[in-house]
Amino acid sequence: HTRSCLVSGLGDVYKRQALGGEGESDILGVEVLFVPANSYLLRPNPISGTADLYFENANNENIELKIYDDLGSVIHKKSTNTNRFILDSSMISTGLYYFTIINQASNRVINGRALFLH
Repeated sequence: HTRSCLVSGLGDVYKRQALGGEGESDILGVEVLFVPANSYLLRPNPISGTADLYFENANNENIELKIYDDLGSVIHKKSTNTNRFILDSSMISTGLYYFTIINQASNRVINGRALFLH
């Protein structure tokens, strides 16, 4: 776990406190993700290890994720009030699965699919 804060007068250098130690670090890069409304971004897909499932949630509303098998049975559920779920391939057997992202406040539903690999 690290904490960082911009060091004044040093440009893009951050002071880092990690597990009791201190150091400085240059910014290596910034990635900006654009996820249109009523859509999602799953990276990587197929999932081998972990993947990030991004979606719009500007108002930090309660969002529920349901993952379904090919028979339509719910095999996994999660909820968050952020704009991301972390999926782990070890939680589900290898195969193609369908999912829904449900905004509890607006009842907006986004459908998608993911390929889980081991």
